[in-house]
Amino acid sequence: MMQTPVYRVESAVEGYAYLIPEDDSARFVLSLDGNPTSTPQRLIRARLVRADSEGKELTDGDFFRLSGHLLCGTERVFSLLGPELAASGEWLDLRAAGLDYKVFHCTRLFDDVLDMQLSQVKRFQSTGRPMLITKYVFRDRVVSGEILFRNQETPMLDLFATETFRNLVESKSLTGLSFRHLWPDG
Repeated sequence: MMQTPVYRVESAVEGYAYLIPEDDSARFVLSLDGNPTSTPQRLIRARLVRADSEGKELTDGDFFRLSGHLLCGTERVFSLLGPELAASGEWLDLRAAGLDYKVFHCTRLFDDVLDMQLSQVKRFQSTGRPMLITKYVFRDRVVSGEILFRNQETPMLDLFATETFRNLVESKSLTGLSFRHLWPDG
């Protein structure tokens, strides 16, 4: 039986410009935990960082790092991927450096996506909640047919994608994302 490949979507790609939420937008960004937002029309404000700490210019990609559990992209990303991702979450508006961007908040949240017995999970001693997952074992019956999703137990840690999303991004030649293969045998 063929298993559905799963990847961690990473927007912290070295050499690319990134965004830092400003003011109360930082708190709002951190509240995006996979549950649909009650204020989808809220404008997120951010600062666009186009140089590294040594002053070296960073490249603008189609995607920008904002937070590990969210995707942030240009209007091009929204126009190319908007319809395909509609069933997986919601699009929010972001403004930085006088430019408009879109933030994709994935709301496909599953409590049984990971086999926690077979996965290798380091937990906080105080709460027992997962701190770090070093080996992922997904339940294929849950991930099969999905595009983007999150784990209920770790919604702020990871954004996961199947090969469908990876192929979609690559076929549109979108830049600023990388995909770390997690499963099977990742």
